[in-house]
Amino acid sequence: MIYIFLKRISDIFLSLVALITLLPVLIIIVAIIKLDSKGSVFYKQVRVGKDGKKINILRFRTLAAEVDKKAQQIYFQHLSSGNLGSEEYMKVKIKNIPYLTNVGRFLRYTSLDELPQLWNVLRGDMSLIGPRPPLPFEFQNYYKDWQKEILKVRPGIAGPSLLIKKSELTREKWLELEIQYAQKRSLFLDLKILYKSFFALLFWNGE
Repeated sequence: MIYIFLKRISDIFLSLVALITLLPVLIIIVAIIKLDSKGSVFYKQVRVGKDGKKINILRFRTLAAEVDKKAQQIYFQHLSSGNLGSEEYMKVKIKNIPYLTNVGRFLRYTSLDELPQLWNVLRGDMSLIGPRPPLPFEFQNYYKDWQKEILKVRPGIAGPSLLIKKSELTREKWLELEIQYAQKRSLFLDLKILYKSFFALLFWNGE
């Protein structure tokens, strides 16, 4: 399929250009994280990727090294049941995540913590544009069989949820958009989402 070929070529080219262009920014972020708190600069998180394959996505570490992972998972399970785009949800997500570091709070707000995922795109685990890869517990608890169609495509750094107002982004609407993308994806739709994601990052419209 020509679309799949062109999309992969675009992913390789754009992610490579972005990594080279943003290298000074990446180095600065690495230095600030090291100065702010102990622990690794990067954080690997297991997600569900294309065809149900488990992938390790990279992020800049935003949490303190001493994290109670079980307590954190319970927290995210509770939080993820709400309105994903509401102002209240956004405030809780950014300000009250357990063990969030000072630098981590800024990185989450600006979405700069996701820049290392450009490496995942270059490797082929992810695409620049696509459905967001769910956490394993999210996939098991929230996805019905017909919703698993999103696994037919590579997950992306930016997804179709950028095309609607955050105040309208419920979990049901989010899944609906993800599935529609998997069914109707095109280069035009990818460019539209890429355009939106660029301005979301430019104006620090954090998620």
